[in-house]
Order: sequence, then C-alpha cells, then structure tokens
Amino acid sequence: MIYVYILCTLKMPLEEIIKERSKLRIDFKQETPILVINAVIFTISKDKLCVIMTPNKESQNWELILPGWLVMKGYSLADNIDDIVSRKIWLSKFYREQLYVFWNPCKILPDVHFVTVTYFSLVSIEKILREVDLTKVSFVEYDNIDNISIGLNHQKIIKFAKNKLNFRLEYTTIWQYVMPHKFSIPQMQKKYEIMYWEKFDKRNFRKKVEKLEIVSFTWEYNKTDSYRPAKLYEFVNKWIEYLDDERVNLGFNGNMDIEC
Repeated sequence: MIYVYILCTLKMPLEEIIKERSKLRIDFKQETPILVINAVIFTISKDKLCVIMTPNKESQNWELILPGWLVMKGYSLADNIDDIVSRKIWLSKFYREQLYVFWNPCKILPDVHFVTVTYFSLVSIEKILREVDLTKVSFVEYDNIDNISIGLNHQKIIKFAKNKLNFRLEYTTIWQYVMPHKFSIPQMQKKYEIMYWEKFDKRNFRKKVEKLEIVSFTWEYNKTDSYRPAKLYEFVNKWIEYLDDERVNLGFNGNMDIEC
C-alpha cells in the first residue's frame, strides 16, 4: 500500500519532517488526488542546455526526477516552490514562473493520482555553482533526456517546459537570467542559440537586438580578445521584459505543443 505524509509546516527542520512522515498516513486508494509541485530548472553548462534533477530515493531502481514535494496548505504556490527548491538543492532567489498543471493519472503508478503544479526557471551556471549542493543534483543535457532513466511523467513535463521556453525566448527577455552582468552580442547570441536549438545570422541577430532597445552599451570592452575587443552590453531592465505588439520581437518561429 502507498501512503502520503502531510506536514504541518513548510519550514520545520528535517528531523521534524521525518517524525511527521512516520505519524500521518493516508491511503491513496481512498482519497482524492494528491497535489504536488515541482520545478523544471534550466541552465547552460559546458555550452549545453541542461536540466537540474535529483535522484528518486523512493524508487527501487536508479532514476532521476525533478525537484518537488507535496503542496502544503497555508502557503502560496510561490512560497511552496521556493521552499522546496531551497530545501532540495539549496537554490534561492531565482526567477521562476508557473508552467502548467498536469492532472492526468500516472501510468507508472496506477493506484496513485498526482495533480502536479509545475514551475519552470532559467538560472545561470554561475549562480548554481555558487549556491547549489552539487552532491544532490545531476546536470542532464536536454538533448539526452530520452536516454536517461527519468521517473514518473517528468520527461514529458521537461519537454513541455522546453516548448514554453522557446515561446518565452521569442517574446521576452528571459534569456537574461543565464547571462553574466556584462556581455558581448556574440556571447548573447551563443547562449540564445543553445537554448533555442537553432543558428541565426550574426548581422540579423544584432540588428534585431538593437531594435528592441533591451540592452545598452556599457562603454566597456572585452579585453581578453586581443584582435578586436568586443563591446560589452547590459540589459536595460534587471527584470524580465515582455515585448508587446508595438515592438519588434525576435521573430523566430516556435511551436507550443500542449499535449501532455
């Protein structure tokens, strides 16, 4: 028989969590669907788009899952996901937005019905290396997820999140969250291409970025390039900017597949 354990508070220490899990039990077969929350965290590592995943300690076989946990009452969804990610992998104060609610029964566990609220996020590799406990996570290259043992329906969730990321790349400045504070246009284009999975003409990319007026020249140069130091830019707004119909977005074609 499978059980779920309800915690009385999000912020309790690990020792208290273990105690509560041993006390409170609910038979899944007799209860309503279980509400859980997880995060798809993208980053760029070694010039590859990667997803941050954790080992599934509840599985008898080795497999990876997304950072997640039960949704606790008395807290907002944002507070839930912030606390869970902080507790699971020690990452804090990161950009995240709600992705989707997946409610279809899991075929792998037919006796269990999870309703999953999913967030997705972009985090720079520099921030991850500073904050995350790397002994608790795996960097899974997105183009290799079909070859990795991934638990539950998390592979489908990751693919859905990648489609959402493509859409955001077209109409927002979301890629600023994987950029250093100051960068060259070629650096910007390289990271964009890694996330979008497509190559773009250098001149056209520069022209479109300049039309958007989302970056400004810092009057500094990348002096590591002895041949021709590149101009360094920074984003005008430190928060994500949504590009409306009055402005010229990057104009790349992307399809949103909402099948789960």
